Amino acid sequence: MKRAFLLTWNPRVHAWEELPADLRKLKRGKLVVRWGCGRSKELRDGARLYLLRQGVEPRGLVASGYAQGDWYEGESFRHKGVPGHYVDLAVERLSMTPFVPREALSQGKLAAMYWNTMVSGVEIPSPVALELEKIFSGF
Repeated sequence: MKRAFLLTWNPRVHAWEELPADLRKLKRGKLVVRWGCGRSKELRDGARLYLLRQGVEPRGLVASGYAQGDWYEGESFRHKGVPGHYVDLAVERLSMTPFVPREALSQGKLAAMYWNTMVSGVEIPSPVALELEKIFSGF
């Protein structure tokens, strides 16, 4: 199994104004979005990625996909001229409401992961990643 990583999104910090348009793009075919991956230099092409909506309700996992290429350095979204680490997320599933609500992430096998991280690019332990695969294969 490929390594899996958690990406985070807080609408209070990044509005993602393109989300409705991105949902339409995904319905028509392929969607790739550039996403910050913290300081992680472990993200490699093909890594499994899950996106956690934080900060405001509805919180939970709202997207899944794969890394299209390795992580790279680019200009920060928020601070012009400041470098950041990014990954191109090839989106498979995306929703305005969570596929897995935040409360469900604290139960069963998923509870083995620390979900309150503020940082993108955290590796998801293999047993948790396997459980997420089972859950997302049902969508």
